Amino acid sequence: MKFTLYGEGQGLSVDLDRPFVTVAQNRVADVSISAKKAGVQVGCSVAQAKALIPGVHVVESVGESRALTSVYQVLWDASPFVKTLPQQFAFFVQLPSGHPPLTEVRSICRRFDDVLSCEQRVRVGLAEHPFAAEALVCWSRIERVPNALYYRVGRQQLLISPAIARMLEGSEPIFDWTRGLPIAVVSAIPEPCRNELIHLGVHRLQDLDEIADEMLVSRFGTEALSWRRIGKRIRYGLIVADAPPGEHLAIWRSPLGEPMPESGWDSVLELLAAQLCQRVVHSDSGIRRIALRWQTDAGSGEWVKTFKRPVYQAHTVVEQLQGWRDHALGCWLEEMELEAVDVQLLPTVQSGFLLFGEGDEPARVAAKAKLQSVREQLVHKFQKIQIGLVPDFRELRLAAVLRGMPG
Repeated sequence: MKFTLYGEGQGLSVDLDRPFVTVAQNRVADVSISAKKAGVQVGCSVAQAKALIPGVHVVESVGESRALTSVYQVLWDASPFVKTLPQQFAFFVQLPSGHPPLTEVRSICRRFDDVLSCEQRVRVGLAEHPFAAEALVCWSRIERVPNALYYRVGRQQLLISPAIARMLEGSEPIFDWTRGLPIAVVSAIPEPCRNELIHLGVHRLQDLDEIADEMLVSRFGTEALSWRRIGKRIRYGLIVADAPPGEHLAIWRSPLGEPMPESGWDSVLELLAAQLCQRVVHSDSGIRRIALRWQTDAGSGEWVKTFKRPVYQAHTVVEQLQGWRDHALGCWLEEMELEAVDVQLLPTVQSGFLLFGEGDEPARVAAKAKLQSVREQLVHKFQKIQIGLVPDFRELRLAAVLRGMPG
């Protein structure tokens, strides 16, 4: 099972250790912890922020801050299944585990303390699937979530969904707790529709069941019928994971004044393919689309190849990229890049392998070796035991004839 962690940062737009607000279009887009405690809210005007906390530092966001980059790096160190949302200072992380991964989540929160200032923090929610994790954090912004668990890990805020809370108690989890989600925080419903629903007295997802289909369709269109299923779904798909910067890129550059002759180009490609596949295979992923770029004495070029299914073996990548030589001009190679443009999680059948050092061994081979070890122990202890098929009369007669033949 893959549990999902969703987090939203506060004060991650800039790197400051004093009270500040970040503005965009003359509206507050992000606030520090001190400004938040003083009553400054996202969306208020700059004049209101200065009235609530005189002397507050007003800044404009310029790209991704070091704090946000550090937060994402902590996540990539913890799991390969990370989806970053820089515009919202948010993220999704999926943690494969047979039980709620509280130890791993606490470790992530403690590492946040090390990379964030006293004016920055992250609120994270651990839930059973991505929608539930996001709903947990968004719901907690406006009111306390019933039956959810609230913790403080260092300076960070940790929420546990009601379903996982019941798992920790040893009880049967209830997965439809999201039906009580306030309409105001359901991003799947357009904001004008949310406002109209609230005006009509529909404040939670479960209230949609009391409205007739005809009324929903007449006011909001046929897509409104799908809103009822938002809080009832138990299973949601996997997140589309990002890659750390440079994780899916392998580069070769020739030493100064020593370009590679044409006879060695294939060796360079094989080297880069091996490096790239080694990286993706450790995250149980495969390459769906790959880009090969080169720089020769005659110019540069690019060759892009899309695979029918995710590929994780270097020799397969090299075989599929053979056509690039028809487009590469020149006699001397100066630089080559191999980038996995589209990386996907491997299906269960493909991901059935165990990693050993730099290579991979199919899981069935490891299982066979373990079975052979058990067989040898049984035969050693019970010498008269027969394991396997018993030969029939014809096989015994043939074996006797072969033993009797000379030489």
